[in-house]
Amino acid sequence: MIHHPLILNWLIEHFHLYLLKNITVRATLAAVTAFVLSLLLGPILIRWLQSRQIRERVEKKDSARLTEIHAPKAGTPTQGGILIVVTMLVSLLLWGNLDNAFVLIAFMVVLGSAVIGWVDDRIKLVVAHRKGLTKSEKMALMFLLYGLVAAGLWWVQVPGP
Repeated sequence: MIHHPLILNWLIEHFHLYLLKNITVRATLAAVTAFVLSLLLGPILIRWLQSRQIRERVEKKDSARLTEIHAPKAGTPTQGGILIVVTMLVSLLLWGNLDNAFVLIAFMVVLGSAVIGWVDDRIKLVVAHRKGLTKSEKMALMFLLYGLVAAGLWWVQVPGP
């Protein structure tokens, strides 16, 4: 038996919405849920980030042209990926089949990538002389994350016929 999130089971049982068992319907509802949550939470998050003065430095010491190109971004809050990740994960938790190992691995990929991005942005904001994680540090963290993903995929591999 497939176990869906509690709210989904409740909807199916009480309102006989058996269509919600269909993966295409749930994927569509997940996309709509993430979109609506983004529209609702986006302005709130932007105001909160602005009130906390969480902004990326736009002065680029690499070249004057690069500084000129990035000038319109002055005052734009950083860490906007939080909105994308939160809405995606809420949709996954609402509509995903949490008994499916592949869904959990996808959850791990999104969450792990978000953590790497957050650490990168946090270093840019806190450490004045650093531009975030170095290429080597990012690559090492991504290899670690995706190595764990590969191990998870190998571990849950579907046996052949």
